Amino acid sequence: MKPVTAVANQLAHQHQTGRVHAAPEAPKALNAEAAKSVNEIFRALQGAFPAWRSAFPDDDSLRVAKATWVKGLMAAGVTDLKQIARGVEKARLSESDFFPSVGKFISWCQLEPGDLGMPEPDQAWMEACQHSHHVLAHNWSHPGVYEAGRRAGWFELRNGTATSKSFTEQYQTVVAEVAAGAEFVMPAADATRLEHHRNGRRVQTEQSKAKSRETIRQLRASLGMSR
Repeated sequence: MKPVTAVANQLAHQHQTGRVHAAPEAPKALNAEAAKSVNEIFRALQGAFPAWRSAFPDDDSLRVAKATWVKGLMAAGVTDLKQIARGVEKARLSESDFFPSVGKFISWCQLEPGDLGMPEPDQAWMEACQHSHHVLAHNWSHPGVYEAGRRAGWFELRNGTATSKSFTEQYQTVVAEVAAGAEFVMPAADATRLEHHRNGRRVQTEQSKAKSRETIRQLRASLGMSR
């Protein structure tokens, strides 16, 4: 089976030259293998949406729709067969009987946080807000939530200047990076770590006090000062 990109290029060319209406099922210029690739996408969707004929009452409208859909998939960068398969699988889970728009199908093709083992944006937002005062003591549901909180700013999350929108934008960027293979490391939860806060203000722990005393001692020693 040809890659969807090759099929898309051929189909888009036929649509531009006006020959998309001439074939009985798919544009004539597509060979049998390429036509099968395009038709299988629609065949799967037709099986998932029994009322598909209400969107495509005749063969001409179906042929034009195929060309339009493939152009839309190309524009959105949805050309990988794994992406298409993901979209078809989610289409089968839809409760609607009616054929989806190309935009809806494209959204189904995209990886969602749940596909990556990550919480949904609203859940990530709640987790980041609730635990922004004890960042290093919390067992985060996913490193991506911690990373989005870090980018949004823990101080801003604590004092309320970070909004749900700004955090979600950061989180969606992190989700895309995880989907592309990025891995984020978060510190292990440790209640004795330095970064503790209460009411937006840092709380001095015994560890932080000891670290400060050691820093002062080293500074005095470097200056030749007695204790």
